[in-house]
Amino acid sequence: MKMPERFIWAADVLDVQPADTLLEIGCGTGLLASLLLPSLKKGSYTAIDRSATAIVKAVAKHESYVASGKAHFITGTWSDATLKPESYSKIFAFNVANLWKAPATELDIVKKLLKKGGNFYLFHQPPYDITKQMAAEAAQALLEHGFEIKETIIWQLETVPAFCIVAQPI
Repeated sequence: MKMPERFIWAADVLDVQPADTLLEIGCGTGLLASLLLPSLKKGSYTAIDRSATAIVKAVAKHESYVASGKAHFITGTWSDATLKPESYSKIFAFNVANLWKAPATELDIVKKLLKKGGNFYLFHQPPYDITKQMAAEAAQALLEHGFEIKETIIWQLETVPAFCIVAQPI
């Protein structure tokens, strides 16, 4: 299977460092994890998805990383997950709209889980070309919930543009 262009771009934006502690919200079958895990030497990767079927596939795909303790895949909803506060240097999600459309609870959790100075990466590729408008709405939601916008990146992918907002809690 060819890796979707959006995940190649996201991996580049995330610029994973060997000691990063990563949390992916809505990991699906672990496609993006395939690009990130090889960069982690001392760090770790945790992912959550509500689909048990997707998590089973992600675990099977990354069996050696799971066995070594470098990768953890959790079945469940983001707001119900039990994760250690201030544990992650980078938290990211791709196409998880509830993080900015109904953000109160979810963004409070992000702030609680990020290490001091850690970044939240909100990636989204809308199904049609309204990317700039959606990016502005997402950025406004983050600002209203105590985040500082460090950068908004809009990238023209093969199909339609995608955006990433890099933010830190204030």
